[in-house]
Amino acid sequence: MDVAPAMTTTASAPSRDTTTRHLASSVAIVRCCGLPVRALDSLAASQTLRHVRSALDHLHTAQQLAADASQDLHDRLRRDLDDAAGLRLQRWSDAMQDYQDHLGEARRVAETELRSAARTMLDRLRQPRIALGLALASPTFTTLLLDHDPGQPLRWGTRLAHTAAGYLARIARKTSPFSSLTTLGVAALPASSDASVPPPYGADRTVSSARPAAMELLRVWAEHSDGPTTLLVRRNPSLRAKGNRLRGVVGRYGFAHTEFFREDELIDCSLAKWVLQVLPADPFPLSRAVDLGLSWRSARRLLSEGLVLPVTPWALADETHFPAFRDHASSDQGASNDSPSTVKDTVEALADLEAGIGGATDPRRRAADVELFRATLARGFRALGHRPPDWLTGVPLFDEVVAHGADRTPQLPTSVHAELRNVSTELTSKTRRRALYDRLVDHFVALHGRGGRAPDLLDFCYSFLENTDPQAMRREFSRPATSVPSVEALRGHRTVGPAASTVSFQIAAETPDSLQQGKYLLVLNDIRDGLVGPMARWAAVPALHDHLATSIERWLADQHPGCRVYQVSAQADWVTVQRPTLRSLPRAAWGPGLCDAATDTVDLRHFSLIHDPHSGTLQVHDSTGSAAFAYTGSVAPHLLGGIDQLLCLLSAPWMTLPARWSADLAPPRGEMTYQPRVQRGRVVWRRARWELCRGLVPQPGTRPDPVGFLAEAEQWRRDHGLPREFFLEEVCPAADRTITPQWVSIDHPHVLHSALRQIDPAAPHVEIVEALPARHEYWFCDANGDALATEFTVLLRHGEEHLR
Repeated sequence: MDVAPAMTTTASAPSRDTTTRHLASSVAIVRCCGLPVRALDSLAASQTLRHVRSALDHLHTAQQLAADASQDLHDRLRRDLDDAAGLRLQRWSDAMQDYQDHLGEARRVAETELRSAARTMLDRLRQPRIALGLALASPTFTTLLLDHDPGQPLRWGTRLAHTAAGYLARIARKTSPFSSLTTLGVAALPASSDASVPPPYGADRTVSSARPAAMELLRVWAEHSDGPTTLLVRRNPSLRAKGNRLRGVVGRYGFAHTEFFREDELIDCSLAKWVLQVLPADPFPLSRAVDLGLSWRSARRLLSEGLVLPVTPWALADETHFPAFRDHASSDQGASNDSPSTVKDTVEALADLEAGIGGATDPRRRAADVELFRATLARGFRALGHRPPDWLTGVPLFDEVVAHGADRTPQLPTSVHAELRNVSTELTSKTRRRALYDRLVDHFVALHGRGGRAPDLLDFCYSFLENTDPQAMRREFSRPATSVPSVEALRGHRTVGPAASTVSFQIAAETPDSLQQGKYLLVLNDIRDGLVGPMARWAAVPALHDHLATSIERWLADQHPGCRVYQVSAQADWVTVQRPTLRSLPRAAWGPGLCDAATDTVDLRHFSLIHDPHSGTLQVHDSTGSAAFAYTGSVAPHLLGGIDQLLCLLSAPWMTLPARWSADLAPPRGEMTYQPRVQRGRVVWRRARWELCRGLVPQPGTRPDPVGFLAEAEQWRRDHGLPREFFLEEVCPAADRTITPQWVSIDHPHVLHSALRQIDPAAPHVEIVEALPARHEYWFCDANGDALATEFTVLLRHGEEHLR
């Protein structure tokens, strides 16, 4: 295989690595919200809230007077009320009257304000550019949105109202890439090796269909009694004979908590040793198994058992699936005259819809086609006598990534480099090697001795997995080793890259001038292991690929001097976001990763492993010399398992110790806990946050009175000392996840009602996080002068004393 020279340097004898590396990647990913921040201003009900707050002020006054007024009223009934008491009673009566008057005035203006806000909200979302993205995110909602009569008032509290409010808040404030809702760009990082990055060129978007939809239909068809005959299959590449034993990895394809996953199990396949003896190692038509003596039933059973795997007509790197699927289905005669025709028609229709959805310019047509795509899939499964998967009714079937132009790509000041250096320094003291890596090294030394060599990397992985409980392995992956690594250890050695992190942050500044003058805060959103996946994922967009690929390859060359670097993914045969995207980086794979249309993938069976006594690390070698792995997937490594997790670990064994915050503990029942902002210099490490039991949060229900709801919410905010705007996170320990944060403002009734309605009643508690940047702290403006919410992602090294 041809490998770019830049990715390979000459290996040398083990010694301290003295390479001078750059502190950060040469470019940053820029995420930019699809609507300006001011789009939310039209949802505010300022007059309504002014009266609500005045009413609550008068109610508070009345409550303070209530005790004395009660006694005064008693005295009045006894006809011995003095002048002072009468004045107190009058003040209480006036305060209660003012309370009622302001509530009445709030109700009067609320009707106009809320109706105007709803109309503007729908108009914003109907913009073709935005609606095209919504059509993929929620085709049902998009159809309702476009069908709603603009002349018909949108009633308070309806499903359309709260869904629209949630989407508008997401598009204006949440920097999570999806279609036109949040777009992407690439910007040069100050003080990096690149002076500038030109604006994106070529295609500005990429649309990918859900891989599980195509994979599940292919598997069901392949296992059907009247299924394909010429479909390419191959003996499961993970099958490995050792002595009288045959071991292999069989995957269970699943879906849970809105996420797809493949759970691999290493099993003893010794009873199927004949598979190795009878079937060829290279891909072959399924009919070949019958020619070699198997019945059709036996051949298809091998597919259902995972001993034989279908070779997908598409490559793992492809964004579309059904054109290639169609090409095969149209030529495969099948085992009968009925099923092939059914599958051919289904796949033909899906391929046409896939192309139309990708190139759509009409939101209404795109939404209708997505729903038709879903219905066609369901019919295809039923035609094969198979129940459609449960997930088919709810998951998005298409993902779109849009690259924006130069007008939405801000440039950061050089002072940001100093803040990133401070972040790097801080992370150094919190960096440890994972306990699982030390256990892996110990297992290797026990088998092969210090300085020993395992000629087969995968065979060693099998040995380790057979002696490790899967749950214990997951725990040890997330647990730090007890020893503190030296500065030399943090610099890594060949296969083992230096300690690094992927850092996402926002800049809070009132104006561009404030930013240049150093009057800003760098707010950390997320710190992950220093893997390139969170950046490499976006190289799928043609306009961004070359900029990202060049930067990532330079980064990897510095991370692993003397090594040939291979990109590895995990579960890419099933999980759409795991598909490899870097065209210029060679790819290595094992098992299911070798069962696609690609022909240039390197088989990991040809790799070996060597223990380096000097660094105490395990060094990977391919057939030419030292090698390293770069995990380019989007799924966090701690969510993986088995061989995939070990491959990540070999080149990136580092972890950052989680910060211990007092508020991370759930608050006692019926109580609230508060954690102030953690800030050092201009870097905000953690926003202020409040943890509240679910029972303390207002329950919108189906309350028809918006003013009553707003009065309750405003009183709740005052009672707990909460800010007027914040992000709301619903914590669900049972699901081992936190619901995506939603921007909330008491001054924006539709948004507030939408966010509180979506809280799961079973959630034990919620987390309220300060909105930082605040609405007035978004400094970057588009060509129209409108402020936009932005976020930056960079790769950042730490633990080295002479980073540039």
